[in-house]
Amino acid sequence: MSSEAYRQITTLLPSLSPEEQERLQKWLRANPSISLTDLVQIKENQGVACPDCGGIKHLVKYGKTKDGVQRYHCKKCKSTFTPLSYTFLSNSKKDLSVWLSYIDCMIDGMTIRKAAKYCGISVVTAFMWRHKILDILRMKLKRIKLREVVEADDTFFRDNYKGSQPPNREPYKRGTSASKPGISEEQIAVSTAIDRNGKVYGKISARGRSTAKEISRAIGARIDRDSVLCTDNDAAYKKFAREKHLEHVVIQEHETVKGVYHINTINAYHSRLKAFIKKFKGVATKYLDNYLAWLNSMGERKLNLRQVVKTAIKEDWYGTWQAITNKPLMPV
Repeated sequence: MSSEAYRQITTLLPSLSPEEQERLQKWLRANPSISLTDLVQIKENQGVACPDCGGIKHLVKYGKTKDGVQRYHCKKCKSTFTPLSYTFLSNSKKDLSVWLSYIDCMIDGMTIRKAAKYCGISVVTAFMWRHKILDILRMKLKRIKLREVVEADDTFFRDNYKGSQPPNREPYKRGTSASKPGISEEQIAVSTAIDRNGKVYGKISARGRSTAKEISRAIGARIDRDSVLCTDNDAAYKKFAREKHLEHVVIQEHETVKGVYHINTINAYHSRLKAFIKKFKGVATKYLDNYLAWLNSMGERKLNLRQVVKTAIKEDWYGTWQAITNKPLMPV
């Protein structure tokens, strides 16, 4: 850090509220510094290739950006890029420090408005940044494997068209009960699975109760074939286990444990998930998978800022703002 930057920081410190000063001290203790150079090094260690044609033989160095990041030119497809192209930092007009502050706000579970104010960005930018990061974390989670003893079950959320005009029905006030009792088409099933190592994966699977096919489509690829699956007496999960040739332990309603097997871990996770979603005062169903990725990566694994940033920078992101806002209102 330059002496001028240090002087500016120390000049601004007295203007922070006691809460903000405490937050800054907590951040400094928990998160060693991470620089743009560190992120470039991470990407270069993965191997530099043209993001458009995938070529590596026709690359030449092509100067540097104003931040000192090496630029490359592909003679084959004429593309110009840096190692940070198609990452969460690409096309961003904000410094890395602003991104770090924002991701730290996400780790603390801040609302969009609070995070926007804290980081000095607009609410719209804060919303887009949130889902850009969550899209990337969701891609990372799609490759995890749950092993050994895996507990699985569905949990349900009321369908939610927050921010959009609901099709074929009248809008209702948030918190209104479903028009039909029990599990109906107004409920969205989220199939989730967690292993004893704390790895967890969840995804929207169906409207109403999910079938074995829908469960398989949602979480089947994430469960290792040598795992022992623990569930309640749900017929869909019984069929899912048979079709996947998984060893299956069924915990009946009157049972708490069966030897070393139980479903207490998945039930406790569902309680944390409900509490997490409740903080946001309604999550649109089209974004629910992203919020699952938020909890499952940052929350359940207790990642610090450096770990989240290193995870995010390794993933290429080819999405757009339009793709974020134009997601289907109902994924199922």
